[in-house]
Amino acid sequence: MSRHVHSALPPLAGAAWLLTATFAQAAPPPPSATAPGPDAYRTMPVRPVDPQWRVTAVPYLWFASVKSSVAFTPPVGSRSTIDATFDASFGDVLSAFKFGFMGAAEARRGRFSAQTDFIYLSLAQSGSHVRDVTGPLGREFPVSVGGELKPKTTLWTLSGGYDVFRNERNFVQLFAGFRYLGSDNTLDWSFQGPVADLPRTGTRSASDNIWDGIAGVRGESALGASRWKLVYYGDVGTGGSKLTWQASGQLAYTYFWGDIGIGWRYMDYQPHDGGVLQNLTMSGPILVAHYRFGS
Repeated sequence: MSRHVHSALPPLAGAAWLLTATFAQAAPPPPSATAPGPDAYRTMPVRPVDPQWRVTAVPYLWFASVKSSVAFTPPVGSRSTIDATFDASFGDVLSAFKFGFMGAAEARRGRFSAQTDFIYLSLAQSGSHVRDVTGPLGREFPVSVGGELKPKTTLWTLSGGYDVFRNERNFVQLFAGFRYLGSDNTLDWSFQGPVADLPRTGTRSASDNIWDGIAGVRGESALGASRWKLVYYGDVGTGGSKLTWQASGQLAYTYFWGDIGIGWRYMDYQPHDGGVLQNLTMSGPILVAHYRFGS
């Protein structure tokens, strides 16, 4: 991987290790007067190592704001490039939402595990989204009187990891894999008058496919002797983009069937210059459930 990954991964791993060690020292030891029964095992915040394969389904809702910039190549008969932006808070995303899916899964055996995460979002936002037009005579800033930007975003992450530290109250895992970003965008514009060599109204589509290698750290730390725990995740990568990174943290409560948590998630993309997608940021609260199959 590039120097971006090597420079960012050690601080992530070090921070996770320090955080886990802090909670491990602060947490009182679990009661040992009697041997824990099967129910106690099923409600332990951090499950012991299991020699059998176990699968966990992870449905979640990410209430994310979305910010992106897209460069649309010139239409037929034109030499003008259109730059458009999509900027929607959580409330705006709800009104712009057309279709979406979010979910993840994990397969684990012992200290080894594999994880996958998939997001698809189809949005449509009306209003003024054209930032500028670069035509034969240079950059112009048109006055928009209408139009619509319709981004469709696909995010798929696949990784495998190993627990470098694990006890009854905590674990830290280092992992590596890849993330795919598919960006399909359609712009309908309506200017107050002709701009450069563009007509007053028109439609243009642009798409980008970005593959990045990623590496990161994830883990869990029990909070005291209760069923509460802290769940954290961070990755950084490069390849098809100059830099991409992601971080999340949740406070979760353990049940017999798994756990449910609430927290915050942030993802950032900085693509290479000259691409269709110029940047993408998603950030907001997240509600996560882990449903474990089997005992």
